[in-house]
Amino acid sequence: MTFLFTWGSAVLLSATALFSQEPEVDLERLLRKSDPSRLRQDIRTLMDRYRGTAFEFYLDALTEADAELALKKYEQLMERFPTSRYAGDALFKVAQYYFSRGLYISARKKFVEFEKKFPRSPSIHDARYFAMASQCAIKKDDACYEELKKYLVENSRSPFTKLAKKDLNALRENIYGDKELSNGDISNGSGEYTLQIGAFSQVNNALNLKDYCKDLGLPVEVREKNLRNGTLYLVWLGAFETEEAAETFGERFKRQHGKPFRVVERY
Repeated sequence: MTFLFTWGSAVLLSATALFSQEPEVDLERLLRKSDPSRLRQDIRTLMDRYRGTAFEFYLDALTEADAELALKKYEQLMERFPTSRYAGDALFKVAQYYFSRGLYISARKKFVEFEKKFPRSPSIHDARYFAMASQCAIKKDDACYEELKKYLVENSRSPFTKLAKKDLNALRENIYGDKELSNGDISNGSGEYTLQIGAFSQVNNALNLKDYCKDLGLPVEVREKNLRNGTLYLVWLGAFETEEAAETFGERFKRQHGKPFRVVERY
């Protein structure tokens, strides 16, 4: 037992030492500024300077022209330097490789692994989108439609939101023959009925839902309702002359965006 503990400590210390030796090199700046004719030599100089470190392995994989060999080199980097700052990028590139080859089950596993291990990475939104896209690639249209709706609910601020919405709209029209809702579907903005699609104790939650609907081009507002123990922020969508018209629009909105509603009278 003592031997095992000592061995584990030695590995931990070794990993820490290797991590501390990783250089603070702005690689993007280097690649952007280097003279193309000298770039290969500049990279070779860096690899020689940091021989035996994760940085050397990373540069070697990054500059490998053969995709299969690059994959193996990224995998070696992750195996030898799992705590390195380059391990996350290596894992992401492995996931990208599988996705580009149409190996969607393996790609999804790697993107999900990346999400769990590197939740603060700048590439986290990319990973979430491609994890969902990988799932869609191996499912039927209706299952993919549900995946896209879930993704949009959970990642409303992602830079991939517009792309995901475009995918969702195309699938919706293909499956249901139902085009994306627009302001034109609300014929009269002076009706006495509206859809209440949210009621929150925190105003930011209400504003987030309002922004979501505004991005869709739909008329939406936030109303305050004073209660004995605080304020409730209600999110109202549209204005309709009849309950039936509101209900019909609400059902389409729920089917397209997965958000519950109830018809209420405006005040």
